Amino acid sequence: MSNLQLNQDVQMPSALGERIREARRRNDMTQGELAGDDYSVSYISAIERNKIRPSLRALAWLAARLGINLSDLLSSASSLDSEFLNISTAAEDEIQNNVLGAYKMFLKSHTGDYKKNVQNLIVELTESRDKARMPSQKVQINLLIGKLNLEIGRSAEAREALELNMGMTRDLDVTAQEHSRNLLGAAYAQQKLFMIAAEYHRLCLTAIDNRTVIDPSLELNVLTNLGNDLVMLGQFDEAIKIFQRAIDLGQKVMNPISSAEYYWSVSEEYRSRKQLVNAQRYSDLAVENTQQALNQRAFAHAQSDLGFALTQTGKIKEAEHLLTKAISTDDPTARSLAMSRLAYVQRSAKSVNESLATAQEALKIANATKNDEAIGAAYIAIAESYADLEDMKETDANFAKGISHLEKTGQQTELFRAYERYADILESRGEVKRALEYLKKSKVTMK
Repeated sequence: MSNLQLNQDVQMPSALGERIREARRRNDMTQGELAGDDYSVSYISAIERNKIRPSLRALAWLAARLGINLSDLLSSASSLDSEFLNISTAAEDEIQNNVLGAYKMFLKSHTGDYKKNVQNLIVELTESRDKARMPSQKVQINLLIGKLNLEIGRSAEAREALELNMGMTRDLDVTAQEHSRNLLGAAYAQQKLFMIAAEYHRLCLTAIDNRTVIDPSLELNVLTNLGNDLVMLGQFDEAIKIFQRAIDLGQKVMNPISSAEYYWSVSEEYRSRKQLVNAQRYSDLAVENTQQALNQRAFAHAQSDLGFALTQTGKIKEAEHLLTKAISTDDPTARSLAMSRLAYVQRSAKSVNESLATAQEALKIANATKNDEAIGAAYIAIAESYADLEDMKETDANFAKGISHLEKTGQQTELFRAYERYADILESRGEVKRALEYLKKSKVTMK
């Protein structure tokens, strides 16, 4: 019986998810702690809710993390040959360990015994490929063998592994086929056969543009490779267009917010095609990028609030240094919020014109995000700068806009500060009645 057959024959109990959840809670673990670095929180959550059926290997891994036997999770384990199960899992582990070793190798510096280590790993991967029973495993390993051979300049050996894949993937996996084609192009480029390399990469790009394959990382890699081919062929105008497209895509997938949105759209397209494995893969990526963006935003909030507190205690230089670092975040909403707070610090340092310019730049960024909190905070920062410049018309107009946006959010602290600050300004102008109205609003806000 093959590993694939074993996965199909094992009947998962309907309460599997509940058992995993109970075991996790007994161990006082969060879903994130159980997921570790190998799986995503959304994957663990889906298992616990019985939305997806994990592979046998995933179950063995989860059982080890939970400190329980695999048989405790499988109601039909007593009918299985446990000795065979252990052997099968061990063989699977050996293959997976070699695969993980290959990915780790790409992160290492090319120093010392790097080339020798890569060569040894290629030998181990070749043995793993020969042991693998599932075609999908053989394809994955051939891709890694091809990549590692390219890493150490062995283009002929890379081509041999990748050409094997081209035959295997034709009717099996169109995405893996285009990954193999892209690497074959890179192998030809390494051999200085740039015309052939460009042809391979153009074929990949055609598959991407026709939506035969939807894979942002592959697209970025293909564009970069094709651009390099074109440069070597002296076709600079076309190379510039290809590189510009690569940069546009790179900016999209490297920013957590835009990449999350992009991955959601890719997931939905796969779902509409009933390709649920790929849909889940990109859904997981979207969730992870969304969480990363939220983490960045929370961190920027903390930095901004600390900057405000430091300013209140007279530590202007320290606050300015902190917020200048905070605006380097990839998340535009977080960057805009940090810039609005920086404008406050600059006002405190009597740099009113600089403060106004910073606040206006914050508003420009915030408008692009359409985030009411960021837009509101930027308008308030602009209003305060105009108040220092004694431009009452602009002060009132920007406070009105800022408060209007903040009232749409759940950020009560920011709204409270805006009400109180505007009340103080109105009182200093002798508009006591209006000042009292905003003071009343501030009291209601903080109840």
